[in-house]
Formats: sequence, C-alpha cells, structure tokens
Amino acid sequence: MRKEMLAVYRLALVKKLQALIGAQISDRAILGADDGRLGNADLPAMALHAAETEVSAVLVTERGNELRHVKAALERVGDGTFGFCEMCSMPIPQVRLKVVPHATRCVACQREAERRLCIFQREPDTLLNLQDPDFAEIDFTGLESCTRF
Repeated sequence: MRKEMLAVYRLALVKKLQALIGAQISDRAILGADDGRLGNADLPAMALHAAETEVSAVLVTERGNELRHVKAALERVGDGTFGFCEMCSMPIPQVRLKVVPHATRCVACQREAERRLCIFQREPDTLLNLQDPDFAEIDFTGLESCTRF
C-alpha cells in the first residue's frame, strides 16, 4: 500500500480512536453517576434506570472492543502489515478499508470466519456433536483468537 494511502488510513484511525475514547469517557461518567433520584423512586423509575444502566454497560463493552481493534490497526500501520488479510495474506480491498478501517480480514475470509462462528452461536441447550456431518468439512483453525465465543 502506498505511503499516501497509509497516511489517510492512519488519520482516519486516529480520529476514530479519539471519538471512541471520548464516547467511552462519557459512557463511564453516565454509569458512575448517582444523582440521588432513585432514593425515593417508584418501581417503574427504578426499572427504567436499571435498563438504561445495562444498555450503557453494553455500549462501554462494545466501544472497548472497538477501541482495541482500532489500536491494533494503528499498530499494523506502524509495522507494515495494515491492509493485508490475517487469514489469507492477500490485500484487503480499499473499499472495505474505507468502510471498516480496522478490518483484519478480506470480505471472503470474514464471511468464512463468521460462517464457522455460527456453529458456536446455537441455542445454549444444544450440545455440539462434532461427529455430525455438518462439522465434517469445517476447518476450526484460526478460531483460537476469536473473542466472540
């Protein structure tokens, strides 16, 4: 990838990093805020507050994950591996990088990783039978580093 394009992606990643840090600070302030309103609150108000807190906690977690991905992308810009798929080592199309600048996989490899991951997202009561023919042709390598299961 040309130096000019790397500079453009680096700038976009730095801006994204700054926005995520600002949002995370704001979310944590909201989570930590206790303005005393709940002391005399009725049950519906308490339920609403609990739901808002839960949503904020999920956002903090998601933003934290995205923050790690953006930091890792900035490291890849520095070490020269940015823009190459971690699975097939082929260049990630610039169209994809414009949409997801911290992408680590090309579209085909991302699709394959998500397809393999679907196996692990079945109902909790469903036991995985690895003898099942559905599993016969699936390559599980590369899933060790997956954070979604």
